[in-house]
Amino acid sequence: MTNSNDDLRALIDAAAGATNNPKPTSGRPTASPTVPSDARPGHDIRSLVQQASGIAGKPVAPPGLRSTGNRQRLLAFAVVLALLLAAGGWFAQPPALSGAPASLHKLAQAVEQYRLSRNGSLPEQLSKMEQFPKDAVEWQLKHWKARDAAGRTEILWAPNGPKHYRIVLRQGNEVWVYSDMDGKSKQTKP
Repeated sequence: MTNSNDDLRALIDAAAGATNNPKPTSGRPTASPTVPSDARPGHDIRSLVQQASGIAGKPVAPPGLRSTGNRQRLLAFAVVLALLLAAGGWFAQPPALSGAPASLHKLAQAVEQYRLSRNGSLPEQLSKMEQFPKDAVEWQLKHWKARDAAGRTEILWAPNGPKHYRIVLRQGNEVWVYSDMDGKSKQTKP
């Protein structure tokens, strides 16, 4: 029976190019390991043991990166996640307003700017504001039943106390109402 230390020493010596192998303690000769052509003295013990055990030439990857399959799955997951986030951001944007709702929102933004610049007070009339549509007429709320004979857009300013308001925009048979309480415009029946 051979001593395991002798076998290991024989492998190291053979890989390092040494010619003196220890003699086996039993009557059986030990097989001399094959030494790769690039084995030179000075290799560290780890590479020599890898060569002797038959895994020489195979690179040893760090534990987290052992297979390219894991890296490919991780990359695919990252790409899918990025696409989902981009699509979510695109769909989350509110649609651009046009027509009466757009005019109503511009006017509401102007009222909010006025409120910020005047310590929270609301304007007395909307028609004097720069953002008031040029082709519109302003009515007081008490004249709700009145209609413009020329068919222009009608805007009704309805302050609700000193802090809140509603703006009503009437254009033909369409009526849109903006309330600062929810910050949204809604279409209602005339």
